[in-house]
Amino acid sequence: MAYVPQYRYDVFISYAHLDERTPTGAPGWVSAFEAGLRVELAKVLGEEAEIWIDKNRLQPGFVLSETIRYDLSRTALFLRLESPSCLKSPYCGTELNWFRSPKLPLDPLVVEERSRVIPLVIQTQGGARNPNLAEGEFHEDGQPLEPAGAEFRRRVKRLAQALAETLSVMETRRTPVYLPHPGVEDAEAANAWAVILAELKANDYRHIPRLIGVAESDPEISDRLSRAKISIHLVGAPCSIATERRIDLARQCGKPVLVWISPQARKDASQHQKEFFESLPRSGGVDLLESTGLDAIKEVMGLRLDPPPPSAVQALKEDQGEDRRRGIHRIYLICDSRDRKGGAWNVKQRLERPGVEVLLPETGAPDAQELRRDHLKKLKSSDGVVLYYHNAARRWFEQNWRELNDLESMRDEPWRLQALCLVRPPDKDVWINKAKDAGYMEAGGTALTRKLILFGDEDVDPIVRAMGRELGL
Repeated sequence: MAYVPQYRYDVFISYAHLDERTPTGAPGWVSAFEAGLRVELAKVLGEEAEIWIDKNRLQPGFVLSETIRYDLSRTALFLRLESPSCLKSPYCGTELNWFRSPKLPLDPLVVEERSRVIPLVIQTQGGARNPNLAEGEFHEDGQPLEPAGAEFRRRVKRLAQALAETLSVMETRRTPVYLPHPGVEDAEAANAWAVILAELKANDYRHIPRLIGVAESDPEISDRLSRAKISIHLVGAPCSIATERRIDLARQCGKPVLVWISPQARKDASQHQKEFFESLPRSGGVDLLESTGLDAIKEVMGLRLDPPPPSAVQALKEDQGEDRRRGIHRIYLICDSRDRKGGAWNVKQRLERPGVEVLLPETGAPDAQELRRDHLKKLKSSDGVVLYYHNAARRWFEQNWRELNDLESMRDEPWRLQALCLVRPPDKDVWINKAKDAGYMEAGGTALTRKLILFGDEDVDPIVRAMGRELGL
């Protein structure tokens, strides 16, 4: 994982194969340079540097590939080891041109007066020095510096510092997100942290970490939180006092807060911690996720980091208001494409009546993102939701089940009707308990409820009755 979000590599080293060749075939000057730079750059960055160097070019028949071209487009800095061999090498020239003209550039070639192309002169003809490249010269009297020498090590350190400063400038251009490491022995929480961190970097967000092994003061934590657009807290077991304190400080910042609690942390929670967890949904700007998968965490994170534009939100509210003035209620019937023309369609027809429009998931959108936006819009705007499960994969059902639980708290007001219609339930007894824990009741009981669970789709009258009662039909 590169230091700068969205990039795959920190540094690409472009060199001529003749500058690496040795009489014995052992690794040469370029390998020694790369090894030294890798060590020094890691020291300055505080993490391992991702350095791209191609050793395949030493093999007969080597040709530049589209893979290298793509990797160049996802590399932050380009180091060109200049020598007479490099200046004559068609490979080195092609690599430089590819780096300067990527198909989808992530940053300009010059970032705040810092060039992303760094030439390093390692050998010259006649020993001439270039006064404009004094900081980037790795030769003495025209010959490469001896890797074992003190001057070589000094210049590598100086170069690593300069590269780290440029990488830092590029990284600070990204939107910051506060994501402290759970810091506990909870494998699930640690895995979630690694996945979310990778997701942030892949989508061009900057990670603001907490200082590992250092007792941060409240002002230090608040300062880091104030620089972030959102804070994400993954609570593992055991939940520490420091974790609670960071979440409390985040709530005081007035910015979105996302809290995920691992199943083990909830199970091991003390009475005080249970009360703390229960208080979170009542806090403005806090999204609390429990017993949910990583997809749902990333979904909510995406909505908070990149919400719909205000005009679209306003239009959605106006559409809802107009529908309600006309006495129209919308029920969103979530089903897999395999059930759309069968049982789900029959349920749709039996639920529709004057004043009720039953919506199905979109199928004709040109790409997956458009389908996702349509799905979220219907979840947001509908008065009720029915999750229908028959022929779909179990994973599809479980993902949609988790999403309903997670997104319910994000609506301006709760759905007036929620129903699970399970024709082929996985582990029926288990899901009865899960549904009851989430506030659902089995259809057929005498209690009045807006959250129902049915097994089978032959008799949907309980949903019809609840719909009439809750929507005032």
